[in-house]
Amino acid sequence: MASLSSEQIAAEVEAKGFKLVDASKYKNLESDITVSCKKGHNIVTNLKSFRHPSFECPFCASEEMHVVSPQIVPDKHGFRIIACDQATEKFGVSIWDDGKLVYYNVFNFIDGLVGNRLSKIDRFLDQVLIGTWNPDYIIFEDIQLEHNNVMTFKVLAQLLGVCEVEAIKHNINYAVVTPSTWRAGVGILGAAKDRATRKSAAINRVLSLTGANVTDDTAEAILIGKYATGLYKSKKAF
Repeated sequence: MASLSSEQIAAEVEAKGFKLVDASKYKNLESDITVSCKKGHNIVTNLKSFRHPSFECPFCASEEMHVVSPQIVPDKHGFRIIACDQATEKFGVSIWDDGKLVYYNVFNFIDGLVGNRLSKIDRFLDQVLIGTWNPDYIIFEDIQLEHNNVMTFKVLAQLLGVCEVEAIKHNINYAVVTPSTWRAGVGILGAAKDRATRKSAAINRVLSLTGANVTDDTAEAILIGKYATGLYKSKKAF
């Protein structure tokens, strides 16, 4: 297939309502190009992805999903790990580059129907978490049955399945870690039976490790990421 000129790429990009920002790395359909949406968000993509009918600005898509996404994605410095403390309403995320915490947040998915929330999270994983942040490795928290709450366990199992499918689809190495394993790995000893005590321990541990005063959802995502960086440094995984 003949190589396209910058003018041809720009015309194709503009035909879909975007603006070409940079095509200096273009060699073929899988080469990186940077385009800008109508709101001014810059997206690094390629023509193969851009030509897909479902392509849209991941930042605008996240806004539509009631997700607050960073306007500037953290620069990548070395091996990037994304850690998830996932739930269908509050989805905690931390990003680690070369063993350093560079970003953390809780993304809120608002919809009464579980199926709709799962669909939004699938898009979020595909277009924002993986598509925009380009991780080398993702670690998810495993699910556990608590207080015989079978319905919640079922929903979390569906969510974990969505997460794993997206990692596999993007050819990203991933792991699923049990809560007891990552807690022990970051120095939270003992197995408190009540949820409030466990959450408080996570918040205090993050404060002692990073100085950050965060919510429980964010704290656990940060600690799961801290556990994963330890595995990477010790070469016990990856």
